Amino acid sequence: MNTLLALLLTLAASASPAGAQRGGAKPATLSEPMANLLGYALEHADPQAQKNNFFSVINEDDAFASIANYLRDAGWKRNVPWGVPVYIPATLNRAAIQSRLTPPRCPAVYRRHSRWLTVAEWRALGVVPTGRALPDTELAALMETPGAYAQGYLLTTNYRAILDYNCSNFYALGVGLLANAIAER
Repeated sequence: MNTLLALLLTLAASASPAGAQRGGAKPATLSEPMANLLGYALEHADPQAQKNNFFSVINEDDAFASIANYLRDAGWKRNVPWGVPVYIPATLNRAAIQSRLTPPRCPAVYRRHSRWLTVAEWRALGVVPTGRALPDTELAALMETPGAYAQGYLLTTNYRAILDYNCSNFYALGVGLLANAIAER
């Protein structure tokens, strides 16, 4: 199972009434993003839920399916990680990889991302994955992360799916790293 999806499924399960009884989040203390995600589940999982109290109608299976549908609708690709840590050579010409796109929203977030290149093109520039490999044909953008766990990350379209939910590099990187850590347990 994909690591991000596993994390989101875990969060949704702990936020359900049954999950709260097992020590998970109480509905009244959900963060705004989680409340939004559960609202999405409400709209897409159970038509009866629109007439009733959300937490009395939605079940864990509906929440899991809704999370998967949300990510799929945002462009999630199966069997592709959100990103991989990379080594970045000191000689990398950052001006040559600067994105020329004007994002429709969250310009400060996307300003930290390079233009899209294939993994093979990144390797030719000396940007080499240090963890899980990506296929040479996979498109990825580089985000440098000084002071983080890696010099930077090659980000796939799945990272963009996370940003579709919460347009923050801190959030998306945190979700990705936490999902990786959970999957390694």
